[in-house]
Amino acid sequence: MKKFQAFLILFLLFSCINKSEERKIEKREGMGKEVQQSKETKYMNLEDFNKKYSYLNQNEAEIQSENRVLVRYIQEKEKKLEKILEFDQEYIDTDIAKILKNFSTDEEKIIQMIKLIIEFEKNSNNSYFFESILSEEIKYGKKQVLKEFNKTEDKESILLPILEKNFTEEEIRIFFDLYYKNIEFDNYEIAGRYGLKKVDKVIEEVEKIEGLSEEEWGEREMKIDSPLFKNEYKKFSNVHILKDNRIIIVDENQKPIKEIKVKDYRKIDLTIYKGILYIYDDGKIYEYSTKNLDDVKVIDVKNL
Repeated sequence: MKKFQAFLILFLLFSCINKSEERKIEKREGMGKEVQQSKETKYMNLEDFNKKYSYLNQNEAEIQSENRVLVRYIQEKEKKLEKILEFDQEYIDTDIAKILKNFSTDEEKIIQMIKLIIEFEKNSNNSYFFESILSEEIKYGKKQVLKEFNKTEDKESILLPILEKNFTEEEIRIFFDLYYKNIEFDNYEIAGRYGLKKVDKVIEEVEKIEGLSEEEWGEREMKIDSPLFKNEYKKFSNVHILKDNRIIIVDENQKPIKEIKVKDYRKIDLTIYKGILYIYDDGKIYEYSTKNLDDVKVIDVKNL
């Protein structure tokens, strides 16, 4: 899978390999001595990032039907934004570099990437939505994408001090959950102590987590594979498409929080993108805010 979050992690960790952190030093005269100052950096938050950059994944796995209405619609909405992704491994560095061009050191670039990753995950947890375009590969990327980086010895000696210096304990735990957690068995692939107060405390916590036994893992997999609704057609994140022409959205506890009726479940388009649930149904596009599912905007495709 070639998805945006994987590219962020990939660039982040390849940046860790490059230890050349040349800082631009400004010399100011005053009181007969020179004062060195690091270049000021302004880190971009997720909202600003979404407003400036387009990252729509055109892989049809993200869309339920084949008519591609939503892809064209979202592309038109974002035609003035900077596109940062090409879905070819060879161009990752070039495209991701666009959002990092204002940073002079590898450490600053890493910090920016982690900030976006952590903020995205916080927002996802709060609204119970895992945005399909961003979330998948951050959890699988370590094994499936980062083969070259994982050959690097002692990568933690580069990454962990950056986490310690720039992030809270809560944020470090979020990053650990995304990068070091073995999602199959719910245990963590990191141990030891690194002389870093916050990092070591998080490691101490995750070391106590035993994870699932093979029997427990099997039971969980059977439960996950079982449809939540008897007449379920497809599941998309926490959005369930039913054969009786209903869409049911559930919260993190699998309890329904929103029901949407559609004309024909086999002919809809559906995707979640930048905090919006898009549904194309019978000539209209419905935009539901994932923060407030009662907030809906209706667009007539004929008027586009």
